[in-house]
Amino acid sequence: TAGVAYQWAGGPATANYSVSVGNTYTVTVTDPVNGCTASTTVSVTANTSIPDISIDPAAPLTCVTTSVTLTGHSTTPGVDYQWITGPGAATNTVSVANIYTLVITDPGNGCTAEQTVTVVSNTTPPIITSAVASNTILTCMTPSSILTGTSAAGTTMVWDGGALIAASYTVTATDASNGCTATSTVTVLSTAPEVSVLSTSPTCIGKTDGSITIVATGTGLTYSWSNASISQDQIGLAGGSYTVTVTDGSGCTATTLASIAVLPDPIADAGSAATITRGASITLSASGGLNYSWTPVGSLNNAGIYNPIANPGQTTDYVVTVTDANGCTAKDSVLITVVDCEASYLFIPTAFSPNGDGQNDVLSVHAPDCITEMKFSVYDRWGELVFETTIPSTGWNGTFRGKVMDTAVFTYYLTASLSNGQSINKKGNVTLLK
Repeated sequence: TAGVAYQWAGGPATANYSVSVGNTYTVTVTDPVNGCTASTTVSVTANTSIPDISIDPAAPLTCVTTSVTLTGHSTTPGVDYQWITGPGAATNTVSVANIYTLVITDPGNGCTAEQTVTVVSNTTPPIITSAVASNTILTCMTPSSILTGTSAAGTTMVWDGGALIAASYTVTATDASNGCTATSTVTVLSTAPEVSVLSTSPTCIGKTDGSITIVATGTGLTYSWSNASISQDQIGLAGGSYTVTVTDGSGCTATTLASIAVLPDPIADAGSAATITRGASITLSASGGLNYSWTPVGSLNNAGIYNPIANPGQTTDYVVTVTDANGCTAKDSVLITVVDCEASYLFIPTAFSPNGDGQNDVLSVHAPDCITEMKFSVYDRWGELVFETTIPSTGWNGTFRGKVMDTAVFTYYLTASLSNGQSINKKGNVTLLK
């Protein structure tokens, strides 16, 4: 109805009435034209229940437990959790002692509740009241020491070793209540000599040039070696093991072992024996080392290399001394036989096989160094010349006009002048095999 007037019981004369308390409210409407009225009521209910909240007690932080997890709870269903300066969850893991606040919100009515929990820290290390050695100086009479450490009750004490030698020893105290530790160190000295091998020098088989250098501490020291020497260091030793006993001025002793390594000798190889004609040269070839020394030197162009050229005037046994990187040596020898140049020294095989296997592939006159001039000719069975040379070191490879000949018997002719003035005329047959 247009133009009506509104009046809320105990409230404003307006159509709208804002309230903050749950109750039953009545509004009366009056028509100013006829004075008639009408009334109605409305009920407002309140939902302001505070959600339930609780936090589990927090364990203390210790040297072992470096973080704890805080856990909140609520019996109000569907609530939201928010730790102040922390995660939006029921749990919060922290590693610092502090007061932590949890806020719980009921999304159904927006009401909140908060609670705090205190995290304390127990990280105080134990106090070691004493750490001592019964003997701070070890001697021949007191070769060991008892280490003792004390601390408060509930603390365990552990040493890092027993005082049997001169050294620094550390005791660690652990508080059983928080796992925190503290350490203290005791130094034990010694008047007994201490001996160690500073260096050794190896030697070769059969040599006596090894050496041992030792270092010893103490005063008034004397030395007694297993080889009867009384010097501190040893030289001129063969390979093997040696012990030294060091005695100080108070009669205390210490013994140590040193070994001289024996290096293997190189394996010398002077090469294969050979025969040459008088006046000819040959290249020797040795192996097995880094340096070489040949004897006798008179017929060699260089006695200090592995492959000297030898020009012996007579049969000679050359000896080479091989030295390796360690300075160890070995010897070997090679016999070079010298023969005079005679007709009987020349040799032409009765067969050869030019098949490329590296053996007997070429027909030639053996001992070419004995020949000053020659003509070597080969004919087939029809008398056709298939090969001819005037060079003593050149032979026939079994080919004719670019093709390998078939198996057959050929005839050779040799005319030659030897270095001793002899002339040779020789004829014979040779078989080509395939």
